[in-house]
Amino acid sequence: MSPSADPTPYGALITFHLKETAEGDAAPKVEILDASGAVLRSLKDVPKEAGMHRVVWDLATEEPRPRSDEPGPRGFFSFGPLGPQVPPGNYRVRLTAGSTVLEKPVVVKLDPTASVAEGALETQYELTTKLRDLRSSVNDALRGLDSLKAQIEERKKTLETQKKEIPEALKTGIETNLEELNRILDGLARPSGKPFWSEGPRLSERLQDLFGQLNGVLVGPTAAQSAYIEEIRAEYREKMGAVNRFFGDAGTALSRLFEENGTPGLLLPQAVTLLE
Repeated sequence: MSPSADPTPYGALITFHLKETAEGDAAPKVEILDASGAVLRSLKDVPKEAGMHRVVWDLATEEPRPRSDEPGPRGFFSFGPLGPQVPPGNYRVRLTAGSTVLEKPVVVKLDPTASVAEGALETQYELTTKLRDLRSSVNDALRGLDSLKAQIEERKKTLETQKKEIPEALKTGIETNLEELNRILDGLARPSGKPFWSEGPRLSERLQDLFGQLNGVLVGPTAAQSAYIEEIRAEYREKMGAVNRFFGDAGTALSRLFEENGTPGLLLPQAVTLLE
């Protein structure tokens, strides 16, 4: 088994040979490391059958964590999530198959015809990485809110199906909390099922749009873009604070109310770790 890496304008083409098919824990894994040895990317869908294979690293780090495990829509206006493009520098590709670990260097170079201010791409990479992490955090919050909303609606439907008279306190608690939950959701992401042009961008979309403006272009961020990032980070802190308060206070109170009325309590999401 011997890997080799050949950087090209379209990314790094990584070729390796497996003497035999590797399954389970022995299945091959291809990772991209920075100069310090930190893992920047684990490539997906690495072949595991015996023979010669080639995979491509697109010179990007990991994508943001998704809101859902379901694949998102793809089309003319949607290309799926992207990770930050790395700046020029020295990297390594590591192939692991069972107990065998092999590494090769990968050098990412700037287009020689491009004129870029010193340090601009490093600043760009730092900011896009922060935006990627903020998007991951927002998606964690959305995942938790989606789960909590589904639980509340399922318990409400069960109570209605049983045709029992729902105590007024529980009925009010359900409606009040669903209204608040939907308000928080509406501040984080556009409502699903509606055309993107019919609704203004929320925090999630603004993070994605700014990331797209900065990522992979051969110029550093403008002063306006840097200022806008600080505005978005302030909005992020405010909205994540509301999410965590809902998880910790309203969610706990409603869960207790369900239990007091003979209905299973809620499985409450963990608080979202706030990023600076």
